[in-house]
Amino acid sequence: MKHIYKESQTLISTAASHDLQVKQIQNVPADKSIYGINEESILSNLSSFHPITSLPADIMHDILEGIKPKLTSCLLHTVVSNRLCSASKICQLINKFTYGTNDRRNHPPVLKEKDIFDKRIPGKAMEKYCLFLNLPFMLISFIDKVPYWFLYTLLRQIWNILYSDYPRRSWLSTLEELIEEFLQLFQNIFPEQFIPKFHFLLHAARNISKYGPLKRQMNLRYEAKHHLLKQIANRCNNFINLPCTVSRRIQLHQCDEIMDENMFKCNGIIGKLRKRQTTSFKQTIQNTLLDDNLFTDKEFIQYVKWV
Repeated sequence: MKHIYKESQTLISTAASHDLQVKQIQNVPADKSIYGINEESILSNLSSFHPITSLPADIMHDILEGIKPKLTSCLLHTVVSNRLCSASKICQLINKFTYGTNDRRNHPPVLKEKDIFDKRIPGKAMEKYCLFLNLPFMLISFIDKVPYWFLYTLLRQIWNILYSDYPRRSWLSTLEELIEEFLQLFQNIFPEQFIPKFHFLLHAARNISKYGPLKRQMNLRYEAKHHLLKQIANRCNNFINLPCTVSRRIQLHQCDEIMDENMFKCNGIIGKLRKRQTTSFKQTIQNTLLDDNLFTDKEFIQYVKWV
């Protein structure tokens, strides 16, 4: 599998082949490791669900937590091994880097020298993503001398298509070519670091064509919501009917947020008042304004943009 760089060279699972494999492991449990299936999905009884067609790939787990940190760790290790910069200096550049307003809440944890030598990037998905995006600015003083930096630029081009809100079908052929080039180069340069998540890139173009933007299919928001549930489970010290405890606590938390007195108030907020002719609005809005007795002046109306 490590030397396959095109999806056309692989055997794509179908709903029919998956069902046959499920029956096979039910008869011969020893074949579970051959097919990569442990048991039949509990949701298979639903008429509109099938594990093969209803579960698109998650680019958060495959790329943000897999491919990107792996490439980042390999590049940092290469910089140190080629003596372009010491491990302590790289840690200092990363740990003391000044992040922008949008990146401050997701800045990566402290990077240690041991992490560089072990080719490991600590942190959560968005923290690893933040480090990957800002890596060129951190290594700007010697970025032209970094070996294999073209792998980084290739992955950035791939990610720009995968993370696009409205990917075009005309981009998919380019995406397949970029993925083929990236996988082949990475396999030749870092063969020991080639993990199965790299192989999942082969199916990205087909998944976009079938499911639409993969950005809308990723588990990032689910993981953020689930993080609060895990915190409650760890802190409640209750091991009897834990789902009931967690569900009650999360409902109370949601209730507190909704019932907050200051949630819908804008006390102390002022701004500029603007004047506009009622005839400049759409006809439906004009009818509403004319029917409303609150507006004494039917010709002009005052409105604000800061609410």
